[in-house]
Amino acid sequence: MLKFKCKSCGYIEYIPKKVVDSLDSLLGRPNFPPTFSCENCHSGSMYPINYKSPKGIVYKYDD
Repeated sequence: MLKFKCKSCGYIEYIPKKVVDSLDSLLGRPNFPPTFSCENCHSGSMYPINYKSPKGIVYKYDD
């Protein structure tokens, strides 16, 4: 499970790595981490706290 955090409200959610990897492989863009809409505040985006993509790119959340 990968930990994601909303940049708007700070909500934390865990998303299965397989789901993130498959979406990143299909829809990912270089130099931009996979994101999800926040189900808590409905206006923010969830970013990975620490994620290494299948392409070897490491993304770390920064406030």
